[in-house]
Amino acid sequence: MSDNELSHKQEVFCLNYIRYGNAALAAKACGTPAKNARQGGYKLLQNSQVAARIKQLQMEFCQKIQVEAEKVMQELARIAFHDYTLISQIRHVSCEKCWINYAQRARLEYAEDMELAELSGEHCELPDRLEVPPETPDPDCRTCYGRGKCTIWHADSRDLGPCEKAAVKYVSMGKYGIRIHVADKLHALELLAKHLGLFDRPKSKNDEHVTIMVNGVKLPPPHSEAPKR
Repeated sequence: MSDNELSHKQEVFCLNYIRYGNAALAAKACGTPAKNARQGGYKLLQNSQVAARIKQLQMEFCQKIQVEAEKVMQELARIAFHDYTLISQIRHVSCEKCWINYAQRARLEYAEDMELAELSGEHCELPDRLEVPPETPDPDCRTCYGRGKCTIWHADSRDLGPCEKAAVKYVSMGKYGIRIHVADKLHALELLAKHLGLFDRPKSKNDEHVTIMVNGVKLPPPHSEAPKR
């Protein structure tokens, strides 16, 4: 063993010192008797090679913690700023009675276009998929009056962006169909705000002029007393 190389006992002491942050516990872990652990730990800390090794391990640990912290904050940011409408949407589509005569109407319109094209000498082609009605509600429908019916649309999980993938916890099949469970967006925003110190910043003069309106009603500022009736 060279002069700069630590013994097995010293290496075990260094690793356990990083783990416990206590010289006596680290000395016990490397085989020092309990009654001599405090004194033995102190002596090991006085060794320059042991001290250098501990400092090296502390730097490596700090770098690892920093990288892991950055990953955690990135994941929190993705959850906080995800757009749920890219995961699932409520859409208004044509009802069963919408476009019931779509093909007939389309062919009549095509016949009119053909007649105008013959008169003008232009060429007119039959559009593709003439028999397939559009998904949007028919404004002339006498059943839904152009409102259509509500349906739930789910995105293909393979097409989700990084923020939406981070927000989705899991997907299950419930009694009424597919259920998508997402992470708490508000909680993620709160954690980010605490990390950035947004709750601790001093109140500025501009904060006093912020007005919140809901349905035309002005809300009182936070932490203010309710108006007396």
